[in-house]
Parts: sequence; C-alpha cells; structure tokens
Amino acid sequence: MNSFLKRLFVLYILFSTLLFAQRGGEFTTYKVDEIIINNNSVFSDRKILRELKLKESGIMGSTTFTERLLRLDKVAIRNLYLRNGYLACQIEESYQREDNNRVNVTFNITEGEQFYLTELKFSGQKLFSKKRVSNILNLTVNDPYNPFQVQNSIKKLKNAYANNGKPLAKIVDSITVNNGIHLSLRIHENPIMRIRKIIINNNKLVKDHFIRREILLDSTDIYSQELINRSRKHLFDTGYFSNVNINTTNIDTTRRFLDLEVYVYEREMHHLEMNFGFGQKRDITNTGEPYTAMSLEGQWLNRNLMDKGHKLSADLSPAINLNTLQPNLETDISYRIPWLVGFRSTSLFRIFLEQVRYSKDERISIGGAETALIINPSKRYYFKTGLEVRRVFSQYSVLEIDQTTLQEETERSLNLQYRRDMRDDFLFPHAGYTYSFKGKVVGTILGGTQDYYKFETSFSQYINLYEDLILAYSIKTGRMAAFDQSKPTPDYEKFKLGGPSSLRGWDSRQFLSENGIAIGKNVKLLSNIELRFPLIWRLGGEIFLDSGGLFSDINSITYQSIRFDAGFGLTIASPLGPARVDFARIIDPRNATERKNPWEIQFGIPYAF
Repeated sequence: MNSFLKRLFVLYILFSTLLFAQRGGEFTTYKVDEIIINNNSVFSDRKILRELKLKESGIMGSTTFTERLLRLDKVAIRNLYLRNGYLACQIEESYQREDNNRVNVTFNITEGEQFYLTELKFSGQKLFSKKRVSNILNLTVNDPYNPFQVQNSIKKLKNAYANNGKPLAKIVDSITVNNGIHLSLRIHENPIMRIRKIIINNNKLVKDHFIRREILLDSTDIYSQELINRSRKHLFDTGYFSNVNINTTNIDTTRRFLDLEVYVYEREMHHLEMNFGFGQKRDITNTGEPYTAMSLEGQWLNRNLMDKGHKLSADLSPAINLNTLQPNLETDISYRIPWLVGFRSTSLFRIFLEQVRYSKDERISIGGAETALIINPSKRYYFKTGLEVRRVFSQYSVLEIDQTTLQEETERSLNLQYRRDMRDDFLFPHAGYTYSFKGKVVGTILGGTQDYYKFETSFSQYINLYEDLILAYSIKTGRMAAFDQSKPTPDYEKFKLGGPSSLRGWDSRQFLSENGIAIGKNVKLLSNIELRFPLIWRLGGEIFLDSGGLFSDINSITYQSIRFDAGFGLTIASPLGPARVDFARIIDPRNATERKNPWEIQFGIPYAF
C-alpha cells in the first residue's frame, strides 16, 4: 500500500471513529483523571468501572468529562445493584476540578440489603395454563430479585395475550416484603378482539393496493400484535416509506371489534445517491475471499416504476483493492418486482458488467444478464435461485517469458444461494453462527462453451467465553469439476487462497502462484480460528491460526499439503465495523520466497469472518 492511500485510510477510520464515539456528547475542556469508588464490597472496582461511560486516564488518553455523563454513570451503577437484588442501594456522585483541566470523579456507594424472590403467584388466567404462564414469565424463585427482569417478563406475558387476540389484557403486579420479595400478578384478560377494517392514511404516491398486500391481517381476523409488527416491517422493507405506524382505533369491546389505522410517511420515489468510503467487496469471480476496498458508489433508483411498485436501478461502483492497489469496477441495471403471482418474493432481472485487475498482468472482465427469484424475509435468511448468461474475458500476461494468454468463454448457468445468519450482532458478534451455500451448474442442456459444476459452503460460529472474550472459528470448503472428466475446468473459476479474509500468511490470491499469476485448483479447504478480546478505549486485539490448501481433486488431499499460518492483529471499532491490521507468519515456510518474507501485513474491514 503506498503512503498516500495508507494515510488516507488511517485518517478516514480515525475521523469516522471519533464522530461515532462523540455522537450525542457535550464538548468541554475537562478530562477525567481518576475515578474513585468507595464502600463497595459486592462488586469490584473493575466490575463497576466497566459499567461507566466515563473512563480514567490511560494510554489512549481519557474521557471528556460532562455532568450529563456523570449522572448517567450514577444510574448505571445503581442499575447494576438493582439487577442483583440490592433494592435499597444509594449512589452519591461528586467531582473535583484539578490543575491542567483535569477532573477527579468520586462515587460513594451504600449497598444495602440483598433481596430474593421468595414467592411467585398469579391468578385470573384462562386462555393459558399455569404452566404456560410460568414458562412465559421465566422467573425463578430464590434468585436475586431483579425488577427489570420482572417488568420484561410481564411485558412478554402481555405480548403473548396480544398475539392471541387479547390486546386489552391487563396485568397488575404487587409485591410484599417478608423475609424476601413475594410477587403477585393479577391477570385481567378481556375478550378476544377481531379486526373490523384497515384504514390507510397519508399515502399520496403509493396506491392502497400495494400497502394492503404487505399487511398480514384482514377484516374479521383475530388481532395479533406479532402479525402487526411483521406487517410494519414488510411495509418498511419495500423502500417506499421512511416510517410506518400501525395503531388500533375505534375499539368496541361490546361487539369485540377494532380498526387498524396504518399511517405511512412516503420517501421520494426517485433517488440519486453517491457514497465514498471503505468496506468489504466480494470477488466478482467468486474464486477468492472478500477483500477490503476504497470505493465510490453511485446509484439512481426509481422505487415505484409506472405506479406498479416495481423498482428500476442503475449502479456504478469503481473501487481500489487496498491490499493489491488494483482497480475494480462493478456496474449493473436492475429491475425488481416485489411480488410474483401472489407470493411475497423478489423477481430480479439484471444486466451487468464487472471488471477486476488482480495484478498488472492478470485481469478479467465479465458481462451478462441474469433472472432470479429472491426470498429475503429478514436479514437472517436469504435464498436466491435463477439463470445467468455471461461472457467472460480473462487475460494473463507473463512479461518474463513474453507470453499472453487470452481466454474467452460463454457460460449459461443455473445458480443457487442460501444464507442463514444467527449472529447476535452483525458487526461485532459475541454469539451465534452463520451458514452459507453457493452452487451453480454450468452448461449441459443450457449450452455455452463450458460444462462444469461448482459449489462452496461455509460455517462460522462465535462463542462468548467470558464477558468480551470471544472465540470464533470458520470452516469453508469448495469443489468444482467438469462433467466431462477429459476436459479441464476454466482457470478463471478455480479457487484461490491468500489475503486478509483467507490465509493471512500469504498475499492476496498468492497462496499458489507462478510469475505473479495466481494458480487456482478445483478443491478448496480453509479454516480460521481466532481469539478476540478488548484492550483499551475502542481498541481490540486478536490472536489467530489459519489453515487450508488447494487441490486438483479430492483424492489429492493429504495432511502434508495443508498449510498453516498464525499471527495477531489490532482492531479499532468504527461505524463500519472493526477496522483491523493483521500480522501473519507462515508456519513451516517451504521455499525461498516464504523464508525471505516471513511476515505478511493485512488490512481489512470488518473481521475476517
């Protein structure tokens, strides 16, 4: 990476992070020097300090002091004690200005007695059994009394009634203190309500028909808060609206009917946008792993073409790979239909042109068209299948031997993608997993100049070992083969390894190479495991081990051919996710090049997986 781009990248991340960190803050000239905690015996100073927004002076400086943050930290400490049953806890805060615009903060704690939930009883339930109510509340007798958990449990019970036609159900709670907390819940269920009519308001550009088809309830249906929430999300996901509210009105408890009033706030139907920034981009050939790029993205969008709810967009995205400093280009025109024969899905018609330069001697251009069916009900689930026709131009120039290889192919393929994402956080996961599958069948009865199949599958899991100490691992496999075993598979589709989201001990796509040209194989194995932990401020660290290999076929896989690298990395939390720099070293280098450059430095946003 040259010095100019390196400075630009670092300045962008630092500027974005500072804006992110200071959002909503109050600027002042005072900095926190020391935080003093007195009279605490239940929780350690370290435990309490982790709850605070104010931070003491450290390697990365100290927090800007404001009285607002001081009050918030007082509440945070008291909430910590309340969650653990210390209902009479009292916190007194104070601060003292010192020289050099420094502030010392003091919290004096009166912990008080710890209370336990010694009895739980409820009455008035008819719709649900006692066992069902207990399971919904999920409160354990003899645990420390947590008032926040109790209120959340009551809210869950009310939601359960609202999802079963009883939005007017009331739950009255009362407590008595006698050798512990005795909690009583009196349930007033009220009658089952049905929908009388649905009223649409404030839509001027989007027709009622397109709004009603996204609503999962109709006249005479039993009221369900869950279906109302999903309907609101469906309406928001159409892209037509900046906000959507669905409220109950005209409630008639005698006839047991109510109306739903849908109030929408429409966005501009024509949209032009330009964005510049850093982020992760996919490899357009799907032969290597994603890479971090500096990109300029432009989009023109019509959200409601011909007033039919169809979308037409044109996208242009030139980018520079920050690890190879080579330019890439993606551009397409897409036409989307959000419903197909009464089925909520997206029908996609797209023409595209994509160009990538992996090095000064290797470049690929792909142009074509696709039609696909996409089912994407939430960010956690994605399914896509369709047909694609593309023209591939690949060129390899080996200057040392004055030889240029130009490959031109026509592919017609049936494609399938599936992704399931159950992470608790998409940028900073602490728990959960992801699974994905990509596959395609090229040629055969579809025609074209190529006949082969290719698939790739991956699984990643995130395990919270302790507080913010995270163990993460990922396993990826891929295979491709020609239907006619006597014919080779195309070089531009073979798997490559190496780079910031792959085997980090090797440069991008350079795990196997000759004269600087990446060498691909038909089978890929890749696994990554890393330990992620916080350091100070928004800085974090990671220790990782990568392993993998490329093989001509399954029979050629041997343990000796699996390669390993290991290393460590530093991360900084930014609005885009963790920006990281990784230092990786090949384990057991096997040639002069690997021994000459034992350490590889990789830049990436976000985590490697």
